[in-house]
Amino acid sequence: SVSFCLTCLLYTSDWADRASDARAGKTNRLAALSPWVALCLLVGLFLASLIPIAPEMENVAVLMGVLAAYCLAVAYSARPLRLKERGQWGLLGAAIAQRSLPCWIVLAIDGVPLAGWLYVVAVTQLGLRWMLSHQLDDLNADRRSGTGTYTVQRGPGTAERQMGRLFTVECVVLCALIALMAVSYTHLDVYKRQLL
Repeated sequence: SVSFCLTCLLYTSDWADRASDARAGKTNRLAALSPWVALCLLVGLFLASLIPIAPEMENVAVLMGVLAAYCLAVAYSARPLRLKERGQWGLLGAAIAQRSLPCWIVLAIDGVPLAGWLYVVAVTQLGLRWMLSHQLDDLNADRRSGTGTYTVQRGPGTAERQMGRLFTVECVVLCALIALMAVSYTHLDVYKRQLL
């Protein structure tokens, strides 16, 4: 379910970025598809992501997590919000949609222990750092296309410093998570199921 969800989110971003990718000379996976084929692909991926967790949708936390993940992902690339060009809000929105909410959904299905909150914080930090890395990789293309990402606005030096800070926070949160899990082995099953 999470794999289909993340693929759908990635392709939704590609669909919204067709014009800016063309200006930058970037390859776009959906640019060659007709609008109807692309729409069918996105709807198919969306439905495929929901089928495995459909029985859990009675849980309001799961339902809200799924809706929020898709709404944030669309808002990241699509107008009128296009969070991608709104500085730190773009980084945070993408990290939450791609990392935090999928973890939240799994934890909501199993119950949310204290260690689960630390895990969500850790993957959010990881998501923020990954988004900065992604924006650094795309820096020249984003400049050519006029896409004002956080890294374009603030510069690569600022993005690299932020990545270092985020890595430090990740390490602290992961150490706290390991310590908490060492004290309470009852939460270990949740993480085993996530890793499988």
